[in-house]
Amino acid sequence: MRSRWLVIILIAILESWAAAAAAGTLSMQDCVVRAIAYSPTLAAARHEFNAALENQTEKQRALLPALGAQGGAYEVNGSAITPFSTLKVFEPGNPSGHAHWGSVGIESIGVTYPVIENGSILGLNNPPSVDAARAVVGQEIAKILLAEQKLIFETVTEYLYGAAYRNEIPMMSSILRLSQERFEIIKYQAELGLKLPQDIDLARAEVKSAQSAEASTIMNADDSISALGRLIGQANGDIAIQIAPPPIPELPRLHEILDRVMPAHPALQVQQGQIEIAQQQLRIDKAALLPSVRLNTDFTGGQNLQFFHGGTLSNFLSFIQVDIPIFDFGRRRAAVRRSKQVLAEQEDSLKGIDLELRDTISRTYSDIIDADQQVSVLQNEVLRATNAALLADAQRDQGIADELTVVEAHMKMQLARIKLNRGLLMSRLKYAELQNLSGGLWHWVN
Repeated sequence: MRSRWLVIILIAILESWAAAAAAGTLSMQDCVVRAIAYSPTLAAARHEFNAALENQTEKQRALLPALGAQGGAYEVNGSAITPFSTLKVFEPGNPSGHAHWGSVGIESIGVTYPVIENGSILGLNNPPSVDAARAVVGQEIAKILLAEQKLIFETVTEYLYGAAYRNEIPMMSSILRLSQERFEIIKYQAELGLKLPQDIDLARAEVKSAQSAEASTIMNADDSISALGRLIGQANGDIAIQIAPPPIPELPRLHEILDRVMPAHPALQVQQGQIEIAQQQLRIDKAALLPSVRLNTDFTGGQNLQFFHGGTLSNFLSFIQVDIPIFDFGRRRAAVRRSKQVLAEQEDSLKGIDLELRDTISRTYSDIIDADQQVSVLQNEVLRATNAALLADAQRDQGIADELTVVEAHMKMQLARIKLNRGLLMSRLKYAELQNLSGGLWHWVN
């Protein structure tokens, strides 16, 4: 019950945050909150969680006494086969003991209480069916966490791509403008005999390439923003996002991440639920080798419907039913052996998932280090290209450098900035991937 209320409170908080988010520029956190509140996938996962809670309640109630009633009307032609006869065919006044099309009404009400059944003893010994249902509830909670982290990863990915492309558009426009200036300079120099016709063709191709790159960047930005809008429930509207992405955090040591993540990873919790279910199935199969006991109490009444003024017969019956398995050609023992194999398979799968997660997290961690080192190299390249552009400007002012040298220096600076922008994008995507692999137990952005 407490798990249900925690999920309800979490949903209410997320929905209130989404409603309170400003209608203007959205940050990455705003997009994540809106995506979680809107997601049909998470809504379906919450319904599965609620169904698992009800299934647990059902399994618990199945171990309690069951009260049932039934009624019916019959036409009897012949002799009664039991002494309890509503038609009174066994009375001395009816020596033939034969009823000819007699109408009978029968009503009964009874209680059945499973005392020992399917590993349960009066429902007081952690019955396997209830424990299995409880494990399913834990699985559904872990599945919600995994689905939420997958959605966060998708949202962050589209946001980072959209922000990076929109941040890159002015750089592409600057390169296009510079390439056009370069083309005009080379064309003029060719008229003076300082450049070859091939240089003009090459400069013209570079202008076309810059135009294509700018158009592609704008289209990629629009596609990423549209995908982000679909994730947050605004598929038909343009979204204004902050083009300045969050800063790259300081990466802790790998063993610190693993020590924090692995003990409570949702993927491992899902598999641990499978192990628990297999263990309880083994208990049920072992219990099938033992006798089962039920306590039954039944009260039955009967009336002769042809004579409503006559007496009503009744019968009270209470008994203990014991079912003893004797011989079934080894079917039950085969079920026990099968359950043991299933349990061993689930335990080995848990070890495999643990190893795979550790390996994937370690490789992603190494990719992040490589990406950060590449960013450092690109930052140095931007610094050198910027200094070269400033130097070219200064030399032009002093008459040392010509205009073509200045334009090419600024183009190299913009290209270096674009490479750095894409390097930062790849690095941030790796951080988002690491958070997704950790099941949300490690966050790259608070």
